[in-house]
Amino acid sequence: DNPSDWLQPIESQSLTSLARLHVGLQEHSLHLGFGGSGGAYTLLTRNQQHCRVFHKHMLDVLAELPARYLGNIQQSSEEPITPQHRLWPFLQDKVGAPESNAPPRFLYVPLFFLREDIVSPNADSPCANANSQLPLLNTASPAALIQGAAAAAPLSLLVTRTHMYLLEEDHQWLPDTLDTELPDSVQMKEKQPISNISSVHLFQSATLHLRIHLYNEV
Repeated sequence: DNPSDWLQPIESQSLTSLARLHVGLQEHSLHLGFGGSGGAYTLLTRNQQHCRVFHKHMLDVLAELPARYLGNIQQSSEEPITPQHRLWPFLQDKVGAPESNAPPRFLYVPLFFLREDIVSPNADSPCANANSQLPLLNTASPAALIQGAAAAAPLSLLVTRTHMYLLEEDHQWLPDTLDTELPDSVQMKEKQPISNISSVHLFQSATLHLRIHLYNEV
């Protein structure tokens, strides 16, 4: 059998109709917009290296197109943080806030979230997932499923100077909303002061896994 037989094409677009190519926040996603009725797509790589490689490949392919097509493409290599940005309200920490003319300092990572309650008698059983109010568009990797998660919740981790947030986002991007955010595109699921973090663990055997321990929680 052909290893790619499981791949089923859903839509196709001509690169000659590509109108916008934008790298998402902190290089975890790519936004592609096509002219006419081609629509728009958000590619959630959740991986900076993969995002950079795919973005570079797209630019290399576009460079081979006639110049008349390249002149019509709007592109950017980073997502600017402005007062209109969807995450701006979370970045204005009162304690240790940056100067008004300096960009906010933060860490942003889209991820699959699993909650484990260490005080529960079922702590060793499958992890409990966050209750999602948005449609569950994707699930965890097979590795996460093996670890006991029926379906991990796709959330975003935002860490500022003073707080850690778990956010639920609608990542759908539309070219007409480039400068204005969609209403209710972000819902805060949890907020923790940085002082509540007791430890952070990485794993050599699972380099994409991160475990954050909170006092009295995991």
